[in-house]
Amino acid sequence: MGKNNVLSAQAGSIGCASLQHKLFILATPKCFFTTTTRRHDDTTFFALCASKNTTQASCGAEQNVVSSCRRGEKNKQRSCAKALSTAPISPTSTGKGNARNNIIYYLVLLLLLVACQPVAKPERAFYHWQTRLALSQAEQQRLHNLGVTRLYAKFFDIDWDERRGQIVPLASIQMDTAGLHDLELVPVVFITNRTWAHVESEAQLQQLVQRTLDKIKNLGTPLDPRRISEVQIDCDWNQSTRRVYFAFLEALGQKLASQGRKLSATIRLHQCKYPQRTGVPPVARGMLMLYNVGQLEDWAEDNSIFSQKAVAAYAPLPRFPLPLDVVLPAFSWGVLFREGEMIRLLNDLRAETLRGDARFEEIAPRRFRVQKSTYLNGHYLYQGDLLRIETCGGAELAAAAQFARRELPRAEQRWVAIYHLHSGLMKALSEDQLEEVFGVF
Repeated sequence: MGKNNVLSAQAGSIGCASLQHKLFILATPKCFFTTTTRRHDDTTFFALCASKNTTQASCGAEQNVVSSCRRGEKNKQRSCAKALSTAPISPTSTGKGNARNNIIYYLVLLLLLVACQPVAKPERAFYHWQTRLALSQAEQQRLHNLGVTRLYAKFFDIDWDERRGQIVPLASIQMDTAGLHDLELVPVVFITNRTWAHVESEAQLQQLVQRTLDKIKNLGTPLDPRRISEVQIDCDWNQSTRRVYFAFLEALGQKLASQGRKLSATIRLHQCKYPQRTGVPPVARGMLMLYNVGQLEDWAEDNSIFSQKAVAAYAPLPRFPLPLDVVLPAFSWGVLFREGEMIRLLNDLRAETLRGDARFEEIAPRRFRVQKSTYLNGHYLYQGDLLRIETCGGAELAAAAQFARRELPRAEQRWVAIYHLHSGLMKALSEDQLEEVFGVF
């Protein structure tokens, strides 16, 4: 090494080359500065050799180390190892005039360690939004191959029933647990915004909380209770419903905490962008929904589920006060219009289903006119009704993943989920496409 010693930890080697002068050993439990294929220990050691002289060039090299460690999240460990193996960083050991250099040295070292801390690999999940939960062998194999360990399953909806004049549960899940043994299940409850207008007292609120818990417990009876560690509420609240909704979340969260469970809530993009305006729900975690960003009720809208132009308007995202997971879109639906008004959504409807069917005429790409009154997916359509098909395929899913990767801050723990698991997904997206999306994070 000669008279002037340099940092001698080399990429691809956990140990150091022979050191001829004073040796500084730093243990960094969470950062691996090695590209060797052998098994890594939980603590990687690298050596810093003292030098008698600190020059302006070495200070510049210190800055290069920090910048190189910050470049390229995906290859962070490799770039850090390379930078550390070549940069002549050394503290000055003598001389009053060198005290400042010593301080700079250790400050740069601290920055380097922080910059090179790798982020834990996100966990993978899917949403299931149908009333019948029975995973096919192909779906089970797909989840296994992708390393998916969690399923967010909609257990039921809560809505206001005008005819009965009360808040009621709807669309309760029916489960076949045969294919769920390797998955953690998170019950999700969707609550319509109009529900909150009919919660008029504290007693009603507490009653709704208890009935929600009882319903989750009853529907989850076939499951081992220990496999449910979290419950999620999905509601697109607004200014007029925020107070009651947040009170419900707080009361529900307290009861779940007494059972050793967490409460999470879905967060729309506009709620993430403007938390001071919309409020922050009192829950343990948020699930950022990167879809449903366009003008659903406007016939001229091309794709209200997702478009790069629509989500770009929310960038940059501020740091949200809650830990955020993220869910990406991989679904399609038909938006039904009648006499200029949006009537309903027909879930999991694709353009290929309507093309070649004499009952429907394609009047523009992914836009159809009903030629003859008929039933479609259990709904009655009248002659003259219009359908706009919206789809999120591989391109949209990948774009959503890239947006989330850019905009969300690093996190020690994060779930990345895809909405949603259904038979059409198996045909529309290959396993390689889904693996590539998960691999973005």
